[in-house]
Amino acid sequence: DLLTEASLTTNGFSARYGQAISGLLNVVTKDGGDRWSGRVAYETDRLLGGAADLGQDRAVFSVDGPLGRGGLVAVLDVEGKMDADPVNAPPSPEPRDPRNSSPALLPHNSGERYDAGIKLRVPFGGAHTLRLFALRSVEQRLLYDPLYKYDTQQAPARRVMGDLLTAHFQRATNAFTADLRAAYFAREFIRGPLTEQ
Repeated sequence: DLLTEASLTTNGFSARYGQAISGLLNVVTKDGGDRWSGRVAYETDRLLGGAADLGQDRAVFSVDGPLGRGGLVAVLDVEGKMDADPVNAPPSPEPRDPRNSSPALLPHNSGERYDAGIKLRVPFGGAHTLRLFALRSVEQRLLYDPLYKYDTQQAPARRVMGDLLTAHFQRATNAFTADLRAAYFAREFIRGPLTEQ
C-alpha cells in the first residue's frame, strides 16, 4: 500500500553507492495520486477452526490523493496473533503441559505489530518539490520459553520500536537536477519479564 517499486542489487555497484559490499535494496514509495482513493482490508484465520486457527487478525487502512497542489499517502497496518511464531511439533504426552490440550498454539507466544506511514509531497513552483516521509513500526511479543512453561508470569517478552523520518528537497529542470536529503532513524529494543499483563 505504500510502495511502488522494490529492487535488489547484489553486485556491480556504481560509484554513487560508496562502499556497498554485499547488496543494496532500493525502495520507492508512492506519491499522492490525482484523485482520492483508499483501501480497507481485514484478514483472519478464525473461521478455519481447530489446528488451522492460529488466532491471526490483521487490518490495513490506506488512503492517497491530492492535497492542495501536492499529494498525501497514509497507511496503517495492524496485526495480532495468538501464536506469533507457530511450530509443527507433536503434542506433549505430559497432561499438565499447556500444549497437551492445544498443541498447535504455543503458550505465552502471542504477538502484535503496528506499522504506520505517511508521505506528503509539497511542490514549490514547477522545478522544486519537497517530500516529507514518516514511518513508525512497533512489534511486541511474548516469548515462549520451555523453562517457564509452567510459570508464564516470569516468561520473557520483547518490544521493538523503530522510527524513520526523511525530508527530500529536489530541484529538477531539463538541464539540471539537485537533491538535498536529511533523515533520522531510531530503534529501541526492550526484553525482559512483563511488569504487567
